[in-house]
Amino acid sequence: MSQEIQKKKKMDMSKASRGIWLVKVPNYVAQMWEQAPNDMQVATMRMEKSGDDKEPAKKDDGKRKKDATKVLSKENIMDMLFQAFEKHQYYTLKDLQFITKQSVFVLKAILKDIGDYSKDPAHRQMWELKEEYRHYQKPENETK
Repeated sequence: MSQEIQKKKKMDMSKASRGIWLVKVPNYVAQMWEQAPNDMQVATMRMEKSGDDKEPAKKDDGKRKKDATKVLSKENIMDMLFQAFEKHQYYTLKDLQFITKQSVFVLKAILKDIGDYSKDPAHRQMWELKEEYRHYQKPENETK
């Protein structure tokens, strides 16, 4: 019985330098493997490289490419911000980043020019437009 266990545990290590190891096999392959004679090939595995794996890339490069957003012109970003502030008076930086799809650094640079960072407890850590850029619509019930 110990010889059977040793036979099952023996593994062909001749190609150990290859980049892939088969750790688990499907049940039907394992059953065929147990029933097959020692020298019989039970299954064949074919691997294809995906489009991402064809070119080796540096680690710092899948992160920059994934996180990189297309930087728009200052005017386009300002237009997007003005449209957003027409809907709501206050926004967090994270919300504005989601709306414009721009980096925090780009947004902060623009918001320093056109916005005020609120330290008021009601709207803490939120941005609003400076007074010269505001043109909020007054509610209809306040008309005289």
